Amino acid sequence: MYAAGSFNTRGSIKRYALRDELEFGDSCAIIAENDQELVDCRQFADGVLTRGVHSALELFVRVARSLKDELNREPVLSVEVANSTLHSPKALILQGLGTNWLARGLELATLQYNTELLILNEKFQEVRAISVGVFFAVLLMLLLCLYEPLVRSLDQEFKKVRSILIMVPLAWLDEVKELAELVKAQA
Repeated sequence: MYAAGSFNTRGSIKRYALRDELEFGDSCAIIAENDQELVDCRQFADGVLTRGVHSALELFVRVARSLKDELNREPVLSVEVANSTLHSPKALILQGLGTNWLARGLELATLQYNTELLILNEKFQEVRAISVGVFFAVLLMLLLCLYEPLVRSLDQEFKKVRSILIMVPLAWLDEVKELAELVKAQA
């Protein structure tokens, strides 16, 4: 169902077209370096690489497990049994995938994944720079619109109270309670 043409689903959730084609499409067109390799790739293991590197990797693991099970099933492992198993068509498929086609496909998939990560990192850096800019712009607006008027009004109130206290000597405030209440009311 994943990457199934009959259900019209794509191979990768991320929708990175280059890697989708390599991992789930005809990877031979990407892996092969010339026309002869393209033909060989499409014929190798019943065209497993025409269904993508992902299918080739699954085949590699399945064949490796199958060979291991065959060797484990033998009660007495002789040299003849080991040689016949390791020179069977399954082992040749395993060898061809491991040394040539699958290695190239996985290397290309890794390079494409690295390229995708670099692109995503650049986008992240842009978003982060914009976020920092917006944060500092909002901080500046708060400073200018809220904090600065508040400080200015507190400063004016402080100067007003200070000027009243300077005009009226403190000794008079201590002696005349009505004057002290009036100064408090002005503050």
